[in-house]
Amino acid sequence: MSQPSKSILEKNVEYRKRFLRGYSMIFNYLKDISKEWTSWIFALSTLLGIYSQVTGKNILFLPWVYGVVALFCFIGANIQIYNQMKKKMRQYEGEEADLQLAVSHPEISLKVNPGRFGYEEDRAIGKNGIPFGIIVRVDCEIENLGREMGVFEWELSSTLLGSFLKITDIEPNGKFANYNNRSPNGYQLSDFSGEVKGRERINGGWSLELEPSDNHVDEFIKLLLDPGKLEIVIVYWTKKLGGKGRKKQVVIAADLSGLVSDIADRWEREGWVKYTQFVREGKLN
Repeated sequence: MSQPSKSILEKNVEYRKRFLRGYSMIFNYLKDISKEWTSWIFALSTLLGIYSQVTGKNILFLPWVYGVVALFCFIGANIQIYNQMKKKMRQYEGEEADLQLAVSHPEISLKVNPGRFGYEEDRAIGKNGIPFGIIVRVDCEIENLGREMGVFEWELSSTLLGSFLKITDIEPNGKFANYNNRSPNGYQLSDFSGEVKGRERINGGWSLELEPSDNHVDEFIKLLLDPGKLEIVIVYWTKKLGGKGRKKQVVIAADLSGLVSDIADRWEREGWVKYTQFVREGKLN
C-alpha cells in the first residue's frame, strides 16, 4: 500500500489543529458564559432579596417571569464577555504604526517595446537578437497594524537573478503601485506614496525591471542553457515619528525556465530559428 503524500499529512495535521483550536474556543466560551451567567442571576437574586428585606414584602413571580429573567441575565453576560474580548483585542493592537508586507503570484515576462508612433508591430527582441528587457511583478498587500499613520520604505537586500539577468539603473529597488487608486476602467491614477493610514490595508503590486547581462547574442544564448534561479529579498520598515521600526523582509522566488521558453518562442516567431534550436536542443547551426 502506498504511503500518503507529505502534503496530505500536512493538511491532516492542519485540520486537526483547526479542530482543536475551535474546540478550545467553544469550551472557553461555555466556561466563561456559565460563570458570568451565574454571577448575573446571583446578583439579581441578591438585589431582589435585599428589596424584600427592606420593604418587608414577599415578591412572588409567575413561572414565565423566571424564564425572562434567565434570558435577560444570559444576554447581559454575553455583552460583558464581548466587551472583555474587545478590551483584550485592543491591548494587542499597538498605537504606533506597524506596516506588514505580503507578496504573492510572482510573474516574469518579457518587456515589449512598442513600435515608433504605434505604427510598427510591438516587439520584445531587438535587431541584435537581445530582449529589450524583463519585468518581474508580484501582487502585494501592505497593512498597517497600528492606529497611527506610517510610511512604507524598502530596499533590495540581496538578489539572485540567474546567469543572464541584471538590474537596470531605472528604479533599482523596484516600484510599488497602489491598486486602490485605480479608476473604474482599470487605469492607474497615481503611484504609491508610501503613506498608510492606521488600520488601513492597501492592495497593490511591485515590479522590477531587469535587462540581459550580456549584449552579445552568442554569449547571451549560451547563458540560457543554465539559467539558474531568481530570488529577490525585499527588506522593508516603517518610518514613523521618532525614527524607524524594525526591519522585516519578504522573499520573491521564481523559476526562470518559463522565461527562457518565452525567449525561444520569440526568436522563432521573429526569424531567429537557429537561436531557438540552440536553446531547445543545445545545437547551433
